[in-house]
Amino acid sequence: MFTRIASKCKTSSTSSSLLSSQFGSSSRLRSTSANFFEDLDPLLQRGLAALSVSSPTSFQTTAFSKIANTGEEKSDLVLSSETGSGKTLSYLLPILQNLLAAKTPSKYKTSTMIVVPNKELSQQLLHVITVLSGTWESVVWGGSDETRELFEKSGVEASERSFTVGVLPGGLNSVTDFRPFRSALSRPPEDFSTDHADVLIATPSTLSPVVLDIANLDLCLGVNTLVFDECDLLLDGGYLNNMRDILLGFRRKRKMSGDWGVAGTQTIFCGATVPDYGKKSVDEFIKRAFPEAERVEGSNVHAALHSGLTSIEWIEEDRDANRLNAVCDMLTEDEKKTLLFCNSGDAVDNVVEALESKGVRALAYHAKLRGAERFQNLQQFREEGSPVLVATDAAARGLDIPGVERVIQLQWAGNVVAHLHRIGRVGRGGSKGNAVVFYGSSEADLVQIIRDAEGQKRLVVEGDVDGDDEDGKVNQAFSRKRGFRKKKKKSAKEARGE
Repeated sequence: MFTRIASKCKTSSTSSSLLSSQFGSSSRLRSTSANFFEDLDPLLQRGLAALSVSSPTSFQTTAFSKIANTGEEKSDLVLSSETGSGKTLSYLLPILQNLLAAKTPSKYKTSTMIVVPNKELSQQLLHVITVLSGTWESVVWGGSDETRELFEKSGVEASERSFTVGVLPGGLNSVTDFRPFRSALSRPPEDFSTDHADVLIATPSTLSPVVLDIANLDLCLGVNTLVFDECDLLLDGGYLNNMRDILLGFRRKRKMSGDWGVAGTQTIFCGATVPDYGKKSVDEFIKRAFPEAERVEGSNVHAALHSGLTSIEWIEEDRDANRLNAVCDMLTEDEKKTLLFCNSGDAVDNVVEALESKGVRALAYHAKLRGAERFQNLQQFREEGSPVLVATDAAARGLDIPGVERVIQLQWAGNVVAHLHRIGRVGRGGSKGNAVVFYGSSEADLVQIIRDAEGQKRLVVEGDVDGDDEDGKVNQAFSRKRGFRKKKKKSAKEARGE
């Protein structure tokens, strides 16, 4: 028997968040009638129309004012807002506007570097930039055939090349093998303007060996803006060492910029979650490295129920077979576009096979698949070639998949951050959708933590967490490794009367 608990979600633009005034300088957002889109370069206006974006959010408006102010020293920024709130455009639009407005743009130095966790997000970001540029000719390196096909389907009004973008590949034998770097490192600089990249997209593993090498310092000198997108993922786990190397490389530039008369670099951290669960948290890392950074926060950041989510249905069930039967019933009752999450690639493949055997068409998405197959499956799902995509958390981060009407967690996420990103795939960009979460009896106490948070419209619990949280935040629940496990141990001790 299932235990079903449905949560109806009342959205509110004034939902509380876990991010508070403890961060110092923080911009709290209210709705605004200002539409800075009207003042953008016509090229960007046409690109926004092709992306079906007609007006900015208040979050984007505030971020724009912090990044586009070319006449004064810029503060480092932490941009945090709920999933689907337009964070990518919040930094892209002012960066590209600055490029287009520059009277004497560099012919050989990159002015913006954007770091994302993986290749999929690199290509997605590249697609957005090419649509905003109006031409595929803006890509000087690293555009895949699939991304070019996406651009050609965008319907954007064609334009002449006005700024350039490249994706930094891995496995270079020499940094000069990457053509956009050649001119900046040559003595004297040579004009390779046809290959020059104004905007460079990279992953931590591809960029860190380049900027860490002091011989490549010139590559950093022209960089005015350094963006870390999905910063909570980048500053945790396996990316952290590479991230430290990147920051070290730019710290050298910062120390030398005054002596050499070079402009400083504005560093921007962007994410839907900025965990602050303790001294080793992502937030603490940023505060130590960038103590003067300003915070720009969306009103629903870290909210347990984001604005596009109409309901969450919680189903307690320990048997996998019963869970799968319930999912099959849901998928055959309606034709909702559904993203279904599992916790491993093997589980994804098994579920896809089981659904197919029951007549439900489904596609797989996980890291073990070849890149081309992942892309093809994702595109089929985007274009409604299949109503169901079964995925690991590889599809929970940053990927923009329009039209998802339902998210199902067949296997529950291992921490609050993953939970928020999974349910954040539905109800994006003003659309609405619902979520279904399966959990086992051993996880019931942890479900109650989230349920309490839903009722309060934020991730909080009454009382402390392990006795070290005076304000009642579920900070430990934001730990990828410890979040739910630590709370579970405490609940077990309480049950034993310890």
